[in-house]
Amino acid sequence: KYKNLYPLTYGGDYVIQGSSVTFTTTVATGYTFNHWYKRGSDVALSANTTYTTTIDESPVVMTASYTEIKYNVTVIANPASGGTVTPAEVTLMGQANGGSINATANPGYTFTNWSRTSGSGNFSTTGTHDTWSIANTKYRPTSVSTIQANFTANNYTITLTNHGATTAGTTSVSVTFDATTGLTTGISVPSKTGYIFSGYDTGEDGIGTQLINSAGAWQTGNAWINGSSQWKNAGDVELHAKWTPKTTTISFSQSGEG
Repeated sequence: KYKNLYPLTYGGDYVIQGSSVTFTTTVATGYTFNHWYKRGSDVALSANTTYTTTIDESPVVMTASYTEIKYNVTVIANPASGGTVTPAEVTLMGQANGGSINATANPGYTFTNWSRTSGSGNFSTTGTHDTWSIANTKYRPTSVSTIQANFTANNYTITLTNHGATTAGTTSVSVTFDATTGLTTGISVPSKTGYIFSGYDTGEDGIGTQLINSAGAWQTGNAWINGSSQWKNAGDVELHAKWTPKTTTISFSQSGEG
């Protein structure tokens, strides 16, 4: 008595009725294997990637079920004062993803690049665009990750205009936003014949905020230099020397008879 030949849609082969057949699947990166099941039935047959069964019906359609893995990716700004990122967290698949992450620099900072501080996957660190296209870089994480937008504090120049000094003293100082660079030591003060140096102000003719006193020391606790001696103005600044004319007291005495 002959047995039937039953077609297998998984593998495209034919087997004899009652034969034992082993089905094997390889799980791609970014997926987890769920189970095997036959077409027309929602009953899970096996959660193993290798499944052996006896073929006793025709046709036999075996399906391997998978779930695409999702990973949370946290996005931060480095340093935190350097700017903002949106969104602050995204959920990405292990395969193709879309969307983008945006970085916005705060005043006094410039966006530098993107980097990954933890996690795994084919992350690309190339490019300096403040909008990171997840789709274009084809980022596919393989674990929970943290990505950061890196910002760099800007450098600025403080120009010291001495307004006709006989001896110029310091003429400029380089500073860095949110840093004490150039502000921890005093300047060399200018001198002017017939005048007394009273300091450098943000405005001419003594109108403005004094940032350097008569001894050449920096004045802190204002909108330009905070109490920790950090530069807080997002731009170059010109300071103006304030001069006070010297005065001489002449005393007269009267003697003899007029």
